Amino acid sequence: MVGGALVGGVACGAGTEPSTTPLDVRAAPGDTAVLYGWVYHPAPPSTPWTQRRPVRAAVVELGTWRGTPYEFRDSLVRAVGARPDDRRFAVVARTQTDAGGRFRFGGIPKPQIFAMRARPPAGLPYRVTYFESLFGLAHVDSVNFSITLERR
Repeated sequence: MVGGALVGGVACGAGTEPSTTPLDVRAAPGDTAVLYGWVYHPAPPSTPWTQRRPVRAAVVELGTWRGTPYEFRDSLVRAVGARPDDRRFAVVARTQTDAGGRFRFGGIPKPQIFAMRARPPAGLPYRVTYFESLFGLAHVDSVNFSITLERR
């Protein structure tokens, strides 16, 4: 199921007054973006990237990072330093990839900085994989992301 993210449910408040929760699209109408993309199996060595296979039923989590960018990404070894269940990653919304490995988040506020990670389905030899960097959405209406899972 694509788009089954919690973000869609946040905008539906019980009262008539706008909510002030961070992901309520009524708080800043028109100032939101759509994130979408794919989760892939890693390609075998010497295989073209066009032959990547999508991962079905991976859980993609959108969140905020409660730390510095230097703690999130180690620029010397060019790797994300966050652990699989790092407490500095605060989940804001989650969804699951469909049969084609696709995911989608709608109604994401542009003024914030986000992090993203993918959890592989049980039984696959991969670990929780973070998107390579923190990102913002200030000047875009939609962004396409590709996450390739990392082997354990």
